Order: sequence, then structure tokens, then C-alpha cells
Amino acid sequence: PDYSHAGELAPQPKLRELDARRVPLGLSIARSIVVFLTTSLCKLLMNILNKVQWVDDECYRFLQSSIRHRPAGVPLLTVSNHQSSLDDPGLMSSLIPWDVIMTPSRVRWAIATQDIVFPKKPFVQSFMTCGQVLPV
Repeated sequence: PDYSHAGELAPQPKLRELDARRVPLGLSIARSIVVFLTTSLCKLLMNILNKVQWVDDECYRFLQSSIRHRPAGVPLLTVSNHQSSLDDPGLMSSLIPWDVIMTPSRVRWAIATQDIVFPKKPFVQSFMTCGQVLPV
């Protein structure tokens, strides 16, 4: 046997190399914690520091239905008409119902600029990845 690599850790696969249909348990737990805490904090701040009011029309009901009743494996794409990186989590958290927040697989993924949201700091990169943020 070849013992030249004895004591070295086996290389870990990168997230983009994993099968998207099978999320590792550790990532699933981390994602649940980060999504719940971040969304809950944004929802709380939006309701305490602001007055959020939405119109219960067919567009709002369509968004709620799309979030709640989306089949597994079907993505949800939302597009914002602004450039602020703080509006998106605040506004979306105020629109997402609590039952969806408790199930991160139903929460949509967000996009963010790689140089601002994904600096070369491992903790921030891990936090953003667990928070379902995709770099662009």
C-alpha cells in the first residue's frame, strides 16, 4: 500500500460539485439556522422600524401560492427593480410567511455581487452560502 499521504485529510468536494438533489446533513442544518435567523431578524426589523403594507391582490396571492405550493426541484425566480443590497432581504422577509421560513428548501435563493457580498473571508462566504445567496 501507498502510505505517502498518511495523515493528510481527504479532499472535500466543493458545494458546486455536490449533487443538488441531495444536500448534506451539516449544510442542511446550517442553512436552516442561517435562513431562519436572518429572515426572522429582517422580518422583525421591518415590522418594528418600518410600516410594511402590502395589497392583497392577485399578484400577492400568486407570489404566496408560488412560494408555498412550488413542486420540489422547481426554482423560484424573483426580480427586484432596485440596486440596494439591503432592501431585498428586508422586503422579501416581510412577504414570506412564517411556515415557509421554517422550511429553507422552500425559501428562494437570492443573487448578489461577488466582490461585495462574497469577500475573501471564509466565514462570510460560508454564511452567505448557507443563507442561499448566489454570487454573480
